[in-house]
Amino acid sequence: SFLKNFSKNYIKRGTGGVGKRLSSSSRGASKNKLPGTISPSSITVNTKLDSLEYGMVAVACSVSDEVVFINTNNTIDRRENVDVRPIDIVHNIVDDCYYVANLVSGTISKICVNRRVNNLPNIEEARTIGINEDNGDLYIHSAKTGEINVYDLLGSLKGTVGSVRASIVSFVYHPVKKRMYMALDSSNSVSELDPITF
Repeated sequence: SFLKNFSKNYIKRGTGGVGKRLSSSSRGASKNKLPGTISPSSITVNTKLDSLEYGMVAVACSVSDEVVFINTNNTIDRRENVDVRPIDIVHNIVDDCYYVANLVSGTISKICVNRRVNNLPNIEEARTIGINEDNGDLYIHSAKTGEINVYDLLGSLKGTVGSVRASIVSFVYHPVKKRMYMALDSSNSVSELDPITF
């Protein structure tokens, strides 16, 4: 399997997951392998031009319950502990913070450059997060209820979209059309959501 080849060919043993790539993959993986993470489940990049962390890559690691931050020099800048089983991570350009959905603990961890706050209510089996890039609203899908809850930057619930009956939902905000798009795996569909009326 890919993961077996990954651990065998890319990571030096005994480095806790941190190391240089030892050989190239037959699957054509990049020769510029970044330093290690343990069980990466999601990845995001800070794209806010005036951020102190512009270009920082943040990787949610589900087994080690942490986020690994990799700087533009391809070295580990820092590691931040989060709650149980981080499954998704996004960077919010409005408040320049990272939001992590923790599947087992049902929490959302908020990590900012100089502080860390868990300020959102528990969401059973929080699975994926989408960001409205105009106002910073968070769209959080619960794998248990299927609902998508919309929160503002203060953590206040703005509204709920009914159950979407999908095990995996991917979000992307369209800055021209001012709509949130959702890809729903169970129904093999893509839906458009008005961020004002839901």
